Amino acid sequence: MAEDDEDKIRRRREREDEIEQEDLAKKKKMGVESVRPPAEQTEDYLNRIDPLIDQVDSLYGQYIHGLEKHPPLERRKMLDQLINTVSMMPKVGSNLQFRYNTIHARYISQRDKWEKWMRDLESGKLKRAIPTRR
Repeated sequence: MAEDDEDKIRRRREREDEIEQEDLAKKKKMGVESVRPPAEQTEDYLNRIDPLIDQVDSLYGQYIHGLEKHPPLERRKMLDQLINTVSMMPKVGSNLQFRYNTIHARYISQRDKWEKWMRDLESGKLKRAIPTRR
């Protein structure tokens, strides 16, 4: 009887180990090495968003001045997705909440500026300065 119980326990542990190994394999396949705490993940996203706002602003400026042929739609879409992701994440601690609010307010003001530039271009109020070639 004791051997049957030990056998059941051993089989159950083997099944648990197999399930754990499968989960690890799935995470590696998806690119998730380990589960990070929400605060670290939020901090990482905020660190990526801040310079991306500057980059998209610079690319819009280049587009308006005629240095780029197309507006930076892909970068803007990536920035929008990051902002939406962070807005859904829990902000652990008041420092992260403050930092998120600051970055989000900056993003909204820049977004409004970019949309105004595009509206002005489409309506003809603003003309793109196309550089002349020598």
